[in-house]
Amino acid sequence: HPGTTINQLIQHCTNPSHIKTFTNCANIYAIEQLTNHTNTELLTWHQLAYKTQKIIPGRLPKWFLELHNTLLKPTTPHISTVSPNPFTTNKIIPTRTSWILGKFQNTPIIGKVFKTKLPKNNIQITHWLPPALDTNISPLTNCTSCILTTAINTHGQ
Repeated sequence: HPGTTINQLIQHCTNPSHIKTFTNCANIYAIEQLTNHTNTELLTWHQLAYKTQKIIPGRLPKWFLELHNTLLKPTTPHISTVSPNPFTTNKIIPTRTSWILGKFQNTPIIGKVFKTKLPKNNIQITHWLPPALDTNISPLTNCTSCILTTAINTHGQ
């Protein structure tokens, strides 16, 4: 499993074997599964349930609360985590047939990749415009004269 083994945290809990049983049942094997994409905040029980799609949402279990409290305790030694978080990083490598959705200066962007073999993890896209808001169904329109039909850096995306 990618990430920092959850055992490094569990060993500092009051009843490690009990906690380990529950983390195994919940498919939690790494500390990074409990954190956000930058490993700076712990996920809530509801966020974890949504993320893993394994845990049944509901009442906060005591074992999960103990894991959280153990990680936040000043007496728990520092545990290094993998960054970027391997459980939240998009590992899709775009190809010439890929469509890209994203934002540029807070404007939604739709683009189709037309060139991928560029230095520094750049790609080139053809920018497409969405249909007008007052139409139910219409095709995308190819934008031929804007600055968005250009190179985009995919490093860290």
